[in-house]
Amino acid sequence: PDAELYAVVHSGDTDLVAAYERAARGEAVRARLAADPGYAADCFTVWTAHPHAGPVWSAAASKLLDEVLRPVVRKLPPDRVAAVEEAVGSSGSSGRAEAFRDWNRRERRTLGRLGRRIAGRVRRG
Repeated sequence: PDAELYAVVHSGDTDLVAAYERAARGEAVRARLAADPGYAADCFTVWTAHPHAGPVWSAAASKLLDEVLRPVVRKLPPDRVAAVEEAVGSSGSSGRAEAFRDWNRRERRTLGRLGRRIAGRVRRG
C-alpha cells in the first residue's frame, strides 16, 4: 500500500488524486480519524510528507489537512489530541510531533491575534 500511495502522490494525475481526495472526505474516514489516533497520525504524516510532489497533490493534501483532519482534531478531547501527537512522534521523524503541534495550533493562534485586534478596536471605539 505504501508504494501505491507514493505512486498516487507523485502521479500528477488530477483524476486519480481527486478520487483519493473524495475517498478521504468520506464519513468512514472521518469516523476512523476520530476513533483511531494512529490512523489520524498516519493521515497527517502522509498529507504533510510530500511537499514537492507537485501542485495536484499539494493542493489536495492542503485541503485534506484543513477541511478533513483539522475539524476532526479540533473536536477531540485533549487526551485524544495528545494520543495523536504521540502517534505522530513515534512515526520515525523526531520533528514530526513538533510539526503536528505547530499545525494544530496554527489556526487558533491566527484567530487569537485577530480576535485581540478586534477586541482592542471595540474597546477603543
